Amino acid sequence: MTVDPKALERLQFLARVVMKEARHLEGTTQRLFDRPFAADQVAAMESDFELAERVDAHAFVPALLDTANRLTAELRKRGWTNPTP
Repeated sequence: MTVDPKALERLQFLARVVMKEARHLEGTTQRLFDRPFAADQVAAMESDFELAERVDAHAFVPALLDTANRLTAELRKRGWTNPTP
């Protein structure tokens, strides 16, 4: 199977973006658990945008990391050797 070089280049770009975003969201998730998550934080999520954003990031990280790992593995099968930005 022949892969269009432009399509491969686009996938490589997307892989780098996904990996950067995954690292960013991991940092956001770590800030969520700077202290134990408590009922008062759940109640505050409606008015505390930053807290709500961290909770959303925590929920999104596993799926994004899975996507990044799958995309990187597929690109490596196709000869990509530089997955870092």
